[in-house]
Amino acid sequence: MLVISMLLSGNTSINETINFFPSKYIETILSVIYEIDSILGRFIRGQLIEAAFVSVTSIVCLAFVRN
Repeated sequence: MLVISMLLSGNTSINETINFFPSKYIETILSVIYEIDSILGRFIRGQLIEAAFVSVTSIVCLAFVRN
């Protein structure tokens, strides 16, 4: 639920997160946010590719079963 709210609020949540921590940790926080963004993006793309593959495979298999 936290991820969904952060995705919907966009840059506002990133700015609030950065302002929450002391200024000496800004570089570390930005690198962690970038890494989370990268990993989450790859995960979502992977899930979409897997869903597409399962869909196509199911459609092909069901087409063979009906004939």
